[in-house]
Amino acid sequence: MRTASKVTRVAAACGAGALGLALIAMGSGVGAALTDSATANASINTGTFGCELSSTDSNVVISANKHTATVDLGTISSSAASSKTAPVTVTNTGAIPLATSWSETTTGNILGGSGAISAVPAAAGVPLAAGAAQTVNIGFQWNELSNSDLGRSGTAQYTVSCNEAPNTQIVRSATLNLSGTGWGGWSCPAGTQIVSATAEEATGGTGNGTVAELDLWRSGASTAGVNYPSTPWGYTYGTGEEGAIAQNDGDTGETIVLVLTCTA
Repeated sequence: MRTASKVTRVAAACGAGALGLALIAMGSGVGAALTDSATANASINTGTFGCELSSTDSNVVISANKHTATVDLGTISSSAASSKTAPVTVTNTGAIPLATSWSETTTGNILGGSGAISAVPAAAGVPLAAGAAQTVNIGFQWNELSNSDLGRSGTAQYTVSCNEAPNTQIVRSATLNLSGTGWGGWSCPAGTQIVSATAEEATGGTGNGTVAELDLWRSGASTAGVNYPSTPWGYTYGTGEEGAIAQNDGDTGETIVLVLTCTA
């Protein structure tokens, strides 16, 4: 009886050991986990840059590459003081804002004599946003002519350099709450010039961001019978101050933000 009892106990112990091994084997899969992955791709492109010449005057011949304009202003047919010019337009054909810079040189004997025939001074440069244009008049001007001016001729060559606009800044206005046909505006930082502007709905606004009119407010600008530096709502721009003004399109409670592109 004692012997049998011992055998039984040994068998039980072996059985327990086997069970323990089985549990360890099953536990080897408990540490595994489901996995997944995703990929985010970022892309970027360099904006285009360039300018081209054009003209509305049929006497101005534009080259195939649109980088040369040629105009024959004909013959001076009177001794009276006068001038002859032709319009030439330079357009920003790229996506990057640029600034123009004009220069002018003359050849021939046009500067002699008493009439002081001279080339019209080169235009001042201006910043141009993508798609924007500057039109200038090229040609000659003279005082009253005399016999000493007969037989004189010459050529004036105008060159426009298109360079990347320096220190371009994007400025967002505060939220402007405009009444039905009310006006509002925003200015570029001191010492910078306005290049372009857009209007968009303010976050949480009640309108749709559309305006009846959006004007770059700088020297020479005018609207609604008001000339820069005054504004339709009574504010007067300071010396050198530029920006953009907008008029609501008639809906009630338009809430907009003006986005200005400014350059030094």
